[in-house]
Amino acid sequence: MKTLKNIISKAGSLSLLLITALTANEAQAQLNPLGATYYQNPYILNPAMAGTEQGVQLDLAARQQWSVLPGAPKTQSITAVYGSGKKTGLGLNLYNDEAGLIKNTRVAASYAYHLPLNSEGQHLSFGVSLGLMYERIMNDQMDGDQGDLSVSRFQQRETFIDGDFGAVYVGNRLTAQFALPNLKSFFQQEEAQGSQLVDRSGYFASLSYKFSFPNAVDGLGLEPTFRYRDIRGLDNIMDIGTNITLAKEQVNVLMLYHTTQSMSVGMGVKATPAIRIHGMYTSGTADLAGNTNGNFELNLKLNLSKLKK
Repeated sequence: MKTLKNIISKAGSLSLLLITALTANEAQAQLNPLGATYYQNPYILNPAMAGTEQGVQLDLAARQQWSVLPGAPKTQSITAVYGSGKKTGLGLNLYNDEAGLIKNTRVAASYAYHLPLNSEGQHLSFGVSLGLMYERIMNDQMDGDQGDLSVSRFQQRETFIDGDFGAVYVGNRLTAQFALPNLKSFFQQEEAQGSQLVDRSGYFASLSYKFSFPNAVDGLGLEPTFRYRDIRGLDNIMDIGTNITLAKEQVNVLMLYHTTQSMSVGMGVKATPAIRIHGMYTSGTADLAGNTNGNFELNLKLNLSKLKK
């Protein structure tokens, strides 16, 4: 009887751990996107941003919870985009997210079409992505019975096709974006098993406007932004903030307030014409303030077309 109780207890604990880990993973990926998406690399969420600049650009990002705890969420992203300098752009997006026992990997290729509106650089762009999503339990981090039926069923889930759609208007100063990331989740809300366990993002829309003061601080720039994120089953999220550039955009400082009652602050430096480094800290949301002290993100942007041969 004691052995039976131990088996039941372990199975119950493992199932609960799986549910908790899956919830954390989805919440991390959907409700807390990488900070690089605001200014440094908006292509991560919006395929229409692929190839808006001529040449080849490579972006790397890594995010880790400030307190390194077992199972703490962490995210890595690698993107590569190519702009032809005419009307087309291509992109490749590799995204990996881990939380608890669950690992979520997504790889997608993108195509963007840029329609010029005048000779001053204004354009309207549309983009689509198509790729694969892969979710698995990390057995090497599991403390329990790997033969548990719930584990076996989860590991048998098929890799599925996913995609994104995005549009952007870029004017002389105004930029307006709209995107539908993770189209499978958006159009098939109740299809996935366990979809009621977590809240998921729907669309997002954003506006930003650039102000330029060339005679101040050797070239001062301000770009306030407003982003609205649709969240299914939860209050929608708004992000309000600004990016400040100094010394002819050699240095930037970013500040954002999120209606989850958290803050993001970041700073970037253009080390060379081809290399920009950016770091960002985001505090924990109001509901999690007592359990986590936020996360830190590091971004590296390489313009391969400007690297010296």
